[in-house]
Amino acid sequence: MEFNAPATENMFDRAKLVGKSTPRIDGPLKVSGAAPYAAERHDVVTGQAYGWIVGAAIAKGRIRSMELGDARRAPGVIAIVAATEHEPVGTSPYNHAPLFGGRDIAHYHQAIAVVVAETFEQARAAASLIRTQYDAADGVHDLARVKSAAKIGTGFSGESMKDTLGDFDGAFGGAAVKIDVLESFVFDGTISMAGIKHTNGNSGGGSGGSVWIRAGVLKGSGSGSISVIGGNGDEDDNGGAAGGGGGRVAIYCDSTEKVSTLHGLAGLPSTITTRGGYD
Repeated sequence: MEFNAPATENMFDRAKLVGKSTPRIDGPLKVSGAAPYAAERHDVVTGQAYGWIVGAAIAKGRIRSMELGDARRAPGVIAIVAATEHEPVGTSPYNHAPLFGGRDIAHYHQAIAVVVAETFEQARAAASLIRTQYDAADGVHDLARVKSAAKIGTGFSGESMKDTLGDFDGAFGGAAVKIDVLESFVFDGTISMAGIKHTNGNSGGGSGGSVWIRAGVLKGSGSGSISVIGGNGDEDDNGGAAGGGGGRVAIYCDSTEKVSTLHGLAGLPSTITTRGGYD
């Protein structure tokens, strides 16, 4: 290809938008920080209200009681809808637990109340005043143990979900785990959200997952370990598959008991590995 003559007129020369400077009406407001967000629009309707959803603090069990008095007396509160004051509403093909109502808890952070107030901040503050007591029950957390009893579902178009695509072990191994404990969390075992190594074709190693822990007091003997390493890629370099990226670990606690230190940071288990996989 030679460029030895001036170019003739082309479609972009006749374009009205492509290649032209087209000022955006909202541009100056956004780049200057003056554009209002949806939550900042108080002029849309008269007397608009804001809601804050309260989630269950346990994964399985029943609500024993909910103390709503302080929350209902909080400034700006218009109403509080509590699950204990309503019968369970129906489910759907994609929601096996009741969407709201009743005392039964089927999963963590299930909606148990919604606080409606004059401002978002008032709804959030009032929600923190709700005191809920639970009767916790044993949940099912071992997928392998209940695999034989699992029911095969259907997709949005009615197709069977029996056939699977991808590498389940790789995706599941690098998933996220969140542990939120109000009081003490004793950690002497192993938490592994490591990605699975390269298996076939050009698929790389699975990325390491994430571990998020928050507790009032973190207890342990220092023998616990957390691993979120990425899975190794094609070590023979046949397919060019790369190793998975390392995951992330975050630990928050108010105090520690009998927990060793790592690199001078108190409150961590003895071993934390977050590296990426090898190519």
